[in-house]
Amino acid sequence: MYIVLQAENEFHRTRNQELVKMQEDSAIRQEQARRATEEQIQAQRRQTEREKAEIERETIRVKAIAEAEGRAHEARLAEDVNRRMLVDRANAEREKWVAAINTTFDHIGGVRFISIHSLTVVIFLLASVIFWQVLTKHCKSLCGECSGIKN
Repeated sequence: MYIVLQAENEFHRTRNQELVKMQEDSAIRQEQARRATEEQIQAQRRQTEREKAEIERETIRVKAIAEAEGRAHEARLAEDVNRRMLVDRANAEREKWVAAINTTFDHIGGVRFISIHSLTVVIFLLASVIFWQVLTKHCKSLCGECSGIKN
């Protein structure tokens, strides 16, 4: 009977060892499955973060391009406005000079004959005379008394 009990105990011990081994194997498989699932979740999170960062970079790029185009458009509009204002000021200044010259001739007793186009010719002639005077002074200062050029 002792041998039977001993054989039975041996059988139960072997059986228990097999059960423990199967439980350990099951625990290992469950842990591996849990790790695989966790790694998959982490990989999906990383992919989502990469996609989110890419979308954010693209959004920033598109926004920067739109802002640059807006600034360029505003600059063109401002340039047009500045050009019109400059033309208006130049026209007003020219009309002022025409009026002043015509008033001067009226006081002298002359005839009002200067138009805007003839004012341009007068200004060109005055600029030419001034240029010639500056040129002769500059020439004299560079090479002393230049022959043939008189003040």
